[in-house]
Amino acid sequence: MAYIKGEPLKELRKKIIKIAASYVGQTSISGQNSAKNDPIFDKKLRGVGWSAAAWCNWTVLLIYKEALIGGNMLVDGIGDSDRNFENKRRYIPLPVDSSKSGKIISSPTKGYYRNDYSLQTPHTTATRSNFQKFNRFISINEDGGLGRKGSPSKFKKYAEGGYILPGDSVLFDWAGTNPRTEDHIGIYVAPANSSYTKAICIEGNTSATGKPNGVYLKVRNVPNIMGFNQLVLRENI
Repeated sequence: MAYIKGEPLKELRKKIIKIAASYVGQTSISGQNSAKNDPIFDKKLRGVGWSAAAWCNWTVLLIYKEALIGGNMLVDGIGDSDRNFENKRRYIPLPVDSSKSGKIISSPTKGYYRNDYSLQTPHTTATRSNFQKFNRFISINEDGGLGRKGSPSKFKKYAEGGYILPGDSVLFDWAGTNPRTEDHIGIYVAPANSSYTKAICIEGNTSATGKPNGVYLKVRNVPNIMGFNQLVLRENI
């Protein structure tokens, strides 16, 4: 099965990037599992389900929620609550063969997913699996699946081809295991250079030189990237 091009969703993608940027500089009091220094941000994370744990994907969930619905104090959302996944858990037929996304489904089946905003879940592996089932995970690994490191040439191919777009979520693997495992997730912004060896992302539960655990704009090496989850809504999966 060939990959599907990303949905334009231009206005929503703009909101996602702006809302993500509005949280850059938010920090934890004493490490990733601790409360956040800004009590409003802390309350927002808890409102989407976070509680004293790694919070990179909770940040993505929060950003998607606000972009799709009400926004925050700095950026308006698109105000379309009917298009999200909140409290709308259901069975959806899955593709028979998703091998190009790194997973083969041997027979027609149905998958039950738990999602509130896009196909995100609080866990990075479960998130990738959800997107994979609907052929919305774009692997840029050298072998096209879940092994080996991220390939700049594949990143370039899929970004220039409209398969990877700003506002998609991006998955990282620091250890380079084979098969690779998801260690971290953030919001993809843009390639950082013309050679596509680096990508600009906004991430929660990360660090910056001389600064505490928090939300930061990062420039990441593409070999550390596993792939990208395409932004989707209920009507386009």
